[in-house]
Order: sequence, then C-alpha cells, then structure tokens
Amino acid sequence: MFWGNTAHVATSSLGWDLKKPMAPCISTEADAKPTCFLYSTFGYLRTHPKDYSGAVQMCTQSDLTKTDTEFCLKGLGITMMSKFKGQHLEGSEIFVEGLSDEQKRAFYQGVMGYARLSGLNEEKLANSCDLLKYDKDVCIAVLKDSK
Repeated sequence: MFWGNTAHVATSSLGWDLKKPMAPCISTEADAKPTCFLYSTFGYLRTHPKDYSGAVQMCTQSDLTKTDTEFCLKGLGITMMSKFKGQHLEGSEIFVEGLSDEQKRAFYQGVMGYARLSGLNEEKLANSCDLLKYDKDVCIAVLKDSK
C-alpha cells in the first residue's frame, strides 16, 4: 500500500485513496497503527515527490491522535533522510517550522535514526545539529536521548 503505486490494481483493493491517504491507517487495528503511520509518508511522497510540506500537513491533520501524528512525523524524518542519503540534515529544518517541540522531536527521531543507519557517527550527527538555526536544541536532545 505504501509504495503509492496503485496503477496495476484497483485502488480500493489496497485502501489507498490519494484524496484521503491516512484513511487506511486511521481505520486499522490499534496494534498496526504505529507501523501504518510510520510508513504512510513513504506512500505520500511516492505520489507527491519532494512535497515534504504536504507530508507534514498530512501528518498533522486534526483527525489524528497525538501518537499517530508522532509516528507519522517520525516516518517522515526517516523518509526524508533516505532521500537526502543521510546527509544535510539541516535541509529538513524548513519543513517542520511551526510544529511544536514535541512534534519536531518525533520528526528528528526519524531523521537521526536514518542518519545513523547511513553511517553517520555521533560526532557528525552533533555537527549536523549545530547547523540547524532554530531546532538545534531539539536535535541535540534527541541525539542524547537516543544513545
């Protein structure tokens, strides 16, 4: 479902609707929600390439619970870093302007997680946090908490 490529099957067979991309995650069973929301932005960005602002809006829509929003934003951080190849974390800051520190924390957890998987060591991650203009403190807190 999250590949966003539904051309080969009836859209309804996957539950993917471009007008309501979060509907499958909202209606899924409770134990599957975290995973569904974590990967939801991957599907969104497959159908809306590089529309990171749109993905943030999707993750923060009013009908989502706090937990659903946080998993969605964490997934967006992961997805964005996979696109940035684990480099240039500072390039992501602009997309989360206006979010609460709690929401930014979830986002940067995803960013840091993927950056680590990409081979960035703690020193490089700390240096990347230092490049942020507004989210440096949130980034450093996430870095320290995730050791």
